[in-house]
Amino acid sequence: MKMISDDQFIITVMDLIQAGSDTTSGNMAFGILLLTSYPTVQEKFVQEIIKVVGSQGVPCLDDRDKMPYAQAVIAETLRYARNIMIMPRNVLKDFWYQGFRIKKGTALMMFAQTISMDEDVWGDPDNFRPERFIKNGSFNKEFADENTVPFGTGKRSCIGEGVARDALFIMLTTLIRNLKFSLQEGRPKPSLMPVLGLNALAAPFDVVVTPRK
Repeated sequence: MKMISDDQFIITVMDLIQAGSDTTSGNMAFGILLLTSYPTVQEKFVQEIIKVVGSQGVPCLDDRDKMPYAQAVIAETLRYARNIMIMPRNVLKDFWYQGFRIKKGTALMMFAQTISMDEDVWGDPDNFRPERFIKNGSFNKEFADENTVPFGTGKRSCIGEGVARDALFIMLTTLIRNLKFSLQEGRPKPSLMPVLGLNALAAPFDVVVTPRK
């Protein structure tokens, strides 16, 4: 049995922390920021939750298909947050693109910003509008899958996508079901521009948190 080195062990642990917690917590923070900045969306969100689980109920994964607006809120949050900014890909064969020859073996970087904020697709990409993912009263999963890549795409897409989506649904619906997030009066609105780094994160912001009755 081959033992891994200390360096390999450290890198593996770092990968688990980076991929397993940083991205999800970053998307959660952006979700709270966006719902705080768009109170009408937050109110519509909580009303759907209450309609499905009742005034004393707790959201669970079995409720997800009954909550199209909640799914749309999460899809729009993932689009807006664009937590993973750069996704590397390797060219498998020579090809031409806009007059440039791209050789086999070239490393290409997919830039999430150009996908998530494309005006030709979204019309008003700077606006947080979950309704863009609703079609005939249902969550338009096909549209979301075709036009967003929050977990990458293809064989190298995030292996933890299912777990991350489940966690986002449970955490965000539970928080919004029990707590109201508001902006502080007399304070400037927080910036919705992400702070760029290895991951794109929400800039630090202050909110007022009030328990819901």
